[in-house]
Amino acid sequence: MPACVGRERELAWITARLDATSANGTAAVLVSGPSGIGKSRLLDELRDQARSVSFPVLEGWCIRHAAFAPFLAIASQALALLRARDEQHLLSPAHLEALAPLVSARAPRGREDVDATEAAAGFTEAVSRLLSAVGRQRPVLVLIRGAARMDEASSALVRALLDAAGPAGEPTPGAASALLVASTREREPSAAFDHARAEMLPIHGLEAEALGRLLTEPSLLQRLHATTDGNPAVLLGLLGRPPSSRGDEVRSRMDELGEVPRRVVATLALADRPLPVLVLAAAIGVDAPSVHRAVPPLVGADLARRTLDPTVGDVVVGLARHDDGARVLAGYADSECMAIRARLGVALAEWGRATPEEVVLHRLAGGTGAGLVSESIEVARSLLQRHAPASALALLESCAQVADAAALKEVATLAMAAARAAGSEAEARGHVLRAREANPNDPELARLEAVIALSEGDLPRAERALEQAEATLAPGDDEERAMVLLSRAELRYQQGRFEEAERFAMDALARTAEPRRVAEARNVVTKVLLVRRDFDRGQAWTEESLVLARARRSQDELLRGLINLGVVAIWRDDLEEAQRRFAEARAVAVRGGSMMLQGVLRENEAVVAHLQGRYGDALRSYQEALEILTRVGNRRFVARVANNLGELYAQVGAGERARRLCEHAARVARGLSGSLAAESRMLRAQVELVEGRSDAAAEAARGGRRGTSRRRGTPSGWRARGCC
Repeated sequence: MPACVGRERELAWITARLDATSANGTAAVLVSGPSGIGKSRLLDELRDQARSVSFPVLEGWCIRHAAFAPFLAIASQALALLRARDEQHLLSPAHLEALAPLVSARAPRGREDVDATEAAAGFTEAVSRLLSAVGRQRPVLVLIRGAARMDEASSALVRALLDAAGPAGEPTPGAASALLVASTREREPSAAFDHARAEMLPIHGLEAEALGRLLTEPSLLQRLHATTDGNPAVLLGLLGRPPSSRGDEVRSRMDELGEVPRRVVATLALADRPLPVLVLAAAIGVDAPSVHRAVPPLVGADLARRTLDPTVGDVVVGLARHDDGARVLAGYADSECMAIRARLGVALAEWGRATPEEVVLHRLAGGTGAGLVSESIEVARSLLQRHAPASALALLESCAQVADAAALKEVATLAMAAARAAGSEAEARGHVLRAREANPNDPELARLEAVIALSEGDLPRAERALEQAEATLAPGDDEERAMVLLSRAELRYQQGRFEEAERFAMDALARTAEPRRVAEARNVVTKVLLVRRDFDRGQAWTEESLVLARARRSQDELLRGLINLGVVAIWRDDLEEAQRRFAEARAVAVRGGSMMLQGVLRENEAVVAHLQGRYGDALRSYQEALEILTRVGNRRFVARVANNLGELYAQVGAGERARRLCEHAARVARGLSGSLAAESRMLRAQVELVEGRSDAAAEAARGGRRGTSRRRGTPSGWRARGCC
């Protein structure tokens, strides 16, 4: 392999980013450029240089069908490094248990009362803590190889790690010092790296001077000599010959191969990952020596690479370029590809090192799915418990193609849970609609469609779905009717029909004793009372909720009730009472309560300090709230807190910091309610005013007022934001 020459500027640029993570927290770099330009070689050189000056380096490879594929290797290397340094104590037993999806490919053992969002936040925190421990003395370099094949779970984890570091320019205290580096041929960032903390580094062709140095490399000179036999005329002829396309090269070389090498390449293309010889032999149906004999011609034709994979503990064979897969398969019929994937799924299962989701996806694609539906549903459920909801959704999509009516309902229900955990219920829409077609009189599926419509703001569709759900309810099914009524209450609340929202919520309360539904119904009533500014009833109702919470010993409901009492006091301008209620809530939060509610508590404490002019306390509480809510992943609350913190910076004259928070809030709130965007525009108006641009401030303020004019009777500014 030729040395990495002519890339000094790019190496220095990435190294500077690596050094900067000590102060700025986790960041990412995506190296982009056309195939063959030297991206992988640049990452190799970066790895070697970082290790030579004692930066810890972790490295993982992506497998499209396996959840967290690169992070399985990264976590293993990180833990081994901590053991070698005798620093295992830097991770608590709770952190180690939370890392179970990466360490032992199982769901963590946790309390049943911890919901999926809380557990996922704890998982992200544990991964961040692992990177922080490894990078305690010097920032850690994390190389993610084959990013074009990155699975959905890894992509979500990358975004979560970047989110957990805080807004760009406002790092979360204690965030990991890590730089994630990957490469891509795309000019635009992938979903994983479409983030304010990620930067693109485009790689272009070498300049003439650097090209001259490359041509003098001994390995390259030897290859040129071997190719041309030292004949200058042949060498000049090579220079005058137009380069052929990679597709033409692959097709030409495939035509020259024998049957076994062709089947090896096709299997690697469909596997979309390197595999040991024994697995390839089992998938093709030949003995291992036949595959061993087939590999050298493939390597010589630049169609395959043979490397030692330390995570597998074996020599593996993979495509020379992962994007050759489509070119290789262009000459294969769909039926041939299905047959290969069916055998591949069996071979991977016998190997024992492939993930369950990888095995069932290949078997489903191979047309052996009829008996795999229940197994696929169980694997998807396991993925959800292992904090890989997007991977669960991808598997469920394949499963749905061969599921019957009963299984489609189970698929849709699980897809709804997975989509909610992934933060996008719209992802479950297709599953729910498909299941409804197969089960037209199922009220639960109609209600799920209404829930999706509510999350998307499609209120007419939600109304129609709820009418259908109510029409198909079985007589006497009070629990299902209570759930429909709760959805109706939320619909009426979003429509601004508050009396009906309260009536539906009260009707739901009369029909259910299930604690979560009771809490949800009571919270709808609380929201209605507060938005109508009926503070006396709101306080009495919340105090009654506190009595029920104490009787049930529910820390979450107790914490929510105390926060709501503090919010009522804020709206009444009784800041001392609000402070007292939040102090009570803080005492409860020490004993327990969800991370979400703890983040909301910090936000409301910041609001009180903000209103009282205690800017130092407000700044500290806003930053704590931003850290917690970012880890939880609630975009609505994160955007709200970022706007609040930006407003504080604007008030004290820190215009640039306020602008960064304003941009962060707008980016996080993209696609959410208009009021959040309006708050960002009002904040931008303050920033423009602080920086002396009065015309721009007036324009931003007009846009903000248009957005806030639709808010129903709520006070303006951050007084209105203290709502649980």
